[in-house]
Amino acid sequence: MSRLSKAIRRFLTGRRGPVLESLGPAFTELAAMRGQLGDIDTIVHVGAHIAQERKFYEDAIGARRVDWIEGSGRLHARLKRLLDQETRTGFLKSEHNAIQALISDTIGQTVELHWFDDGGGANSIFPPTDEFRREWPSIRPTDDNEQLETRTLDSLLDAGQIGRPDLLVLDIQGAELPALRGGTTLLSYAKAVIAEVSQRDFYCGGTRFEDLEAHLRHEGLERIRDEQPQDMEDVLYVRRHGSSGS
Repeated sequence: MSRLSKAIRRFLTGRRGPVLESLGPAFTELAAMRGQLGDIDTIVHVGAHIAQERKFYEDAIGARRVDWIEGSGRLHARLKRLLDQETRTGFLKSEHNAIQALISDTIGQTVELHWFDDGGGANSIFPPTDEFRREWPSIRPTDDNEQLETRTLDSLLDAGQIGRPDLLVLDIQGAELPALRGGTTLLSYAKAVIAEVSQRDFYCGGTRFEDLEAHLRHEGLERIRDEQPQDMEDVLYVRRHGSSGS
């Protein structure tokens, strides 16, 4: 059994539950590696949706600050109301910030955010492929698309809207590589990255797994799991010893 497998088994002892299991292996691996990674004080999560991971970040990771970035104006309004309410009631203990920004590698470009009838979980700046339609026939595009201007992660960092992340999470349905290209400075601070990837083309023009992996490897981050992802799933990358990161 590998060192990581042993760490995961120790972490899971007495901790199984619907929240942890719904987040998938990458988040379990992250929690199990806390001792190796050091403190994860600040998290930048791109593609917030409604912040389903918020209590996991507090309770399992010990994050003191989470910056949630959501591209959709409608979802952002819902997200902000939720975070404000749960902060007022004391349900959330850490600092949680909701930022409305459509993240890419350019600033000020108007693009279309495609909406789907799953409540926004499949939203993307890229239209769906036939592969998407075959895999999820019950998820259909809607007429509620939004026209939005792009921002970059580095521009938000420079403006003080987000912090220097120990962990960067990307859940933006094919737009992961443009986000990373526009966040070179921000990425240099990250000890770890969780990105949703797939070797199948679900979005027209979306990021391909091999291109994302090559970019992260060039920036000093390595995938910790030997098995390559098959369908769409979250994958954990950690910074190699001696490469940049703080």
